[in-house]
Amino acid sequence: MKINLRQNYTYLHDQMTSIVWNEKINKENFNPIEYKFFRLFRNAYLILVTITCLLSLLTLFTPIQSIEREWNITISILQIFSFFFFIFDYVAHLITYKKHLFRKDIDLTPHKSILKYIFSFSGIILLLCILSSLDVISRLGDINPEVEKVFNQMKFLNLARIVRFFAVLTIFSPFRTIFSVFKKQRKVLINVLLISLFLIVIFALVIWNAEATHLAEAQEKFLKEHSIQERWIAVYNIFKNTTFENEELKNAWLSNRNVTNENMALVAQNIDSYNNLSNGYVLTFVDALYFASITLTTIGYGDFLPHANISKIIVTINSLLALAIIAIPSGVIASEFLAATQEKVSSKKKSKEAKKEEIIKEVRHD
Repeated sequence: MKINLRQNYTYLHDQMTSIVWNEKINKENFNPIEYKFFRLFRNAYLILVTITCLLSLLTLFTPIQSIEREWNITISILQIFSFFFFIFDYVAHLITYKKHLFRKDIDLTPHKSILKYIFSFSGIILLLCILSSLDVISRLGDINPEVEKVFNQMKFLNLARIVRFFAVLTIFSPFRTIFSVFKKQRKVLINVLLISLFLIVIFALVIWNAEATHLAEAQEKFLKEHSIQERWIAVYNIFKNTTFENEELKNAWLSNRNVTNENMALVAQNIDSYNNLSNGYVLTFVDALYFASITLTTIGYGDFLPHANISKIIVTINSLLALAIIAIPSGVIASEFLAATQEKVSSKKKSKEAKKEEIIKEVRHD
């Protein structure tokens, strides 16, 4: 009895591993009925994963007012389902990962296989899929508003579900080839990515510093030309939002800050021009990272412009480096994909020729 249970568990675990990891199987290892059931369960699982991943796109739609209530209820139910499904998907991958590795001639202990999976690309993506649905907890009961706000901000992790969806597409030969190309050349691509990130951060720091210095000089020059003191700007920003009961209180308030009505009038006359000086400037490090990134990818949207000479030099260097950085992974992927396609065509041709030879031998033998 124990032997039968053990055999049944091993059999189910093997089939589950093949289904969950979408592994290519040998049809000859199954009898016709078992093979049909295997394909049925595998296709059903893949369809379920696909539907669950695409459900996240429904949250982007804004329904018309007449069906808004019904729409929100439907989305809530689907989100709750997707939350628990991705938990199941994560656990299923976790318990079958050791067997999946063993089939690749990698034998690990259960504890090591669990740790390896948790920090693997697949494990991280599935964990992000779960985290992107944490806002459904607020639909199951009352929680702290601050916690609910954090959960809602995790919705952007729905991007991980798109990655999970593309992983499902490996059931199709062209997508399997593309994924294998990326996997085979991942070291080159990762190195290029690290170099790109390093350049983006360094160039962002230089551009941010140069633009901030250039803007400060431009503002200082503007203030001198219009006989305005810098501190008047700060006083004016408070002054324009302050309500005074009478003229005496206003004059007293200005007097305490060593400014006059004439000073405030002069600032009010030129404040728009002063504020417009910062248009197109990189003012924060986040803006600098964004500017360096779109420059390195040779896009450029025109929302930020280099003003300082050093910034113009950096942008020029960045654009030239981009040609090489983008060309390397593009060339590697294209050549590897072409080689994989040619190899596949060649193997199919050899397979057909081998079958023809077998048929000819059988005919001659008869």
